[in-house]
Order: sequence, then C-alpha cells, then structure tokens
Amino acid sequence: MKWKEVITAAGVVGSLVFVGFEIRENTRTVRGATIQAIADQSFQYNTELVQDENWMRLMALVWADTVSVTSLGPEDRMRLSWGLAASTRIMENRYRQVQLGILGEDALGQLGGATNRNWYGSRMFREWWASADPEAQWSPDFIAFMERDVIGISR
Repeated sequence: MKWKEVITAAGVVGSLVFVGFEIRENTRTVRGATIQAIADQSFQYNTELVQDENWMRLMALVWADTVSVTSLGPEDRMRLSWGLAASTRIMENRYRQVQLGILGEDALGQLGGATNRNWYGSRMFREWWASADPEAQWSPDFIAFMERDVIGISR
C-alpha cells in the first residue's frame, strides 16, 4: 500500500510542477503579447497622425509649448482634443496593464509614455486635460496617476 501512496503523491507533485511551468509560460506569453499590442497601438497612432499635415502642425505647436489651446480655431481644437484623448487612452492602457501585473512599471515610460514631458507636460496638454473633465472620462486612480506622475500637477 505504501508504494501506491508514494507513487500517487509523486504524480500529484509532478502534476503541480507541470502546471506551475505552464502558468509561468502562459504569463510570459501574455506579457509578450501585451508589449507587442502596446507597441502596435503606439505605432498605429503615430503612423496615422504623421500622414495628416494638420495634425503635424498641431503636434509642432504642442512640442514648441508656446501656444494656448484657446488660440486655436474650432477645427484645430477638436482635432487636438481627439489626438490628446487618444494618447491618454494609450497611457491608460499601459497603466492598467501595470496594475494587473502583466507589465512592469518601466512599461509606463516606454515608447513615448509617461516620460514624454514634451507632450504630457506641455501647456496645450495641461489646458486640454483641465478642460476635458477628467472625472467624467477616467477613474480616480488613473487621474491621480496622470496628474502626479505624468503631467506633474497637483490638485
């Protein structure tokens, strides 16, 4: 009887080890797919925007950081708003992936992320953020992250 119990226990331990390896491999696969998805998302966003002369003009204004959103015409304000909202959604995706433990904290700053102070710290982004009614768009934890760690403002 003891041999059967030992063999059974060894089988259970072996199965658990196998499941552990499979979970680890699955986690790596999910992380890899997530990193690729974020890269694809950023690439698509940038590729679409650089093909639009109006957007490139607006982007140059954001980076120059010398113009106010209110000085833009209504079409440019709308175009800028959609572009800034899209980049914020990309940042939110990164933030959520880090929260879920799929990606490490370093993913927040990669590919023009949170460390892109020319973008997220610009006058135009800050003005847009204040006028975009963040509470209606994003969760309180993401708002706090954006304002504290990305934009560099405090409420």
